[in-house]
Amino acid sequence: MSDKYPSLSPYNYCAGNPVVLKDPDGRFPIDIHIELVSNALSKSNKAYYKEESIRNKILLGTGYIADVLCMDVSIIHMDNMSNITDITAVYNTVIKAFDVTSKKGNWTEAGVALHTIADFYAHSNYIELYKKYAEENKIGFNIDDIPTFSEAQKDKDLMGYLKKNGLRTGIYESYIEDKLTKNQKAHKYMNKDTDKSHAGSDIYSGRRTMHEAAKRVAQKELNNVVDN
Repeated sequence: MSDKYPSLSPYNYCAGNPVVLKDPDGRFPIDIHIELVSNALSKSNKAYYKEESIRNKILLGTGYIADVLCMDVSIIHMDNMSNITDITAVYNTVIKAFDVTSKKGNWTEAGVALHTIADFYAHSNYIELYKKYAEENKIGFNIDDIPTFSEAQKDKDLMGYLKKNGLRTGIYESYIEDKLTKNQKAHKYMNKDTDKSHAGSDIYSGRRTMHEAAKRVAQKELNNVVDN
């Protein structure tokens, strides 16, 4: 799985669906991924991210291709992963995929990779496990102090804790099945995509929700990846 990700095109990502470069009304979807990636591109010191044509292609991959054409492609959304070994391999491969595709000028594919990176934080139990780890080890867990998963991999104790306590991502079969499921390990119950979702509405600390925590650390990682 991980060795194939960089070579996939948006066509293969989406089971052969043709890539439509613009929505019929000429606008891209406005969602959390668009916001996060737009912020990362704007903060980057790399001049080419300021070019409208490049930004639009990246945002197309991040939004329309990943969210609409590839809604049920689990690898793009970091779904259906039940162990830390697979999660780590895919996560790191996607970061490499962004580097490879952006250097080749394959900007829509680069945008899809950024979508996947952000989805890890919203679709896994990483935020919940880190909070428990910080509490048990009497570490401050301010929302801005949550390490990215790239940073976490440099912490042997934290990675051991994540492995022992079952780092995983939500089970997702299809949109309809996810709406009807009662499985607490399903995407429906685990995702922090909004502050109204089951997990997203839970409190991380103070008045900050799990959704806010996932969004904050995803933004930090995207900033790092884009500027690397």
